[in-house]
Amino acid sequence: MGAACGTLISFADPRATVLKNIVDIDTVEEERIDAIAFPDDEADEHQFIGLLGRALRTQLDSSLVFDKDQGAYHFPAAPEGIGVTYAYRSLKQATSAEVVKVYKNTKDDTKINYVRHHAFVPRFWRLGDNWYLSVTPTFVFTRDGVRPDRYAADRLTKKKKLEKNQAILGQFVMWRRFLCGESIEPAIDLFGTPLPSEQGSIRLCPVDAIQSPRSVPERQWRVRDPASASTDQEELSV
Repeated sequence: MGAACGTLISFADPRATVLKNIVDIDTVEEERIDAIAFPDDEADEHQFIGLLGRALRTQLDSSLVFDKDQGAYHFPAAPEGIGVTYAYRSLKQATSAEVVKVYKNTKDDTKINYVRHHAFVPRFWRLGDNWYLSVTPTFVFTRDGVRPDRYAADRLTKKKKLEKNQAILGQFVMWRRFLCGESIEPAIDLFGTPLPSEQGSIRLCPVDAIQSPRSVPERQWRVRDPASASTDQEELSV
């Protein structure tokens, strides 16, 4: 749902939702999706991107947490504990990932140092007459599964510095399975309730892989960050 110049644009019919209480029912008009999805005006295209972003956030609200600082969605800690494992199918076989991992204090295992959450940063792109969602894998760090970790930026930099291309590919495949509804286990909310197969108006489908006759050398995935020259740090270019 989005608004511009006094006009409300929504994927859902406002006459069938609580929006009926704030709109003039007689002025509601139905439009074909291609009429607003492929505008010639750049401002209108940005408005549609915003609409897609809000729709995606609504759909993921019951299963992921949105971190405003990083603009990333991440797996939440489980209510009965903290650690969470997500089962999915990799490129070759069934596997699983520890998507929420707890790091305990080395001197006192009853205390938590920090919690690492698998996350991704979304971005919608229009290429010709098609819309795509790009997924950039990353991590969100918290103190206890909920509260922000004050050392999150340093932990993220160190984590990315250690990661290889294969690890990032694995995370990307996991998020693709999750977003396209290809999980091994049925999607459930934080309380174990199965989620409906239709969570909203956006349906995501995987894009066919592009085959390349040559591989990219591992060292080429790393570029030096000019802002970190004085600290001799490197960051991944994803």
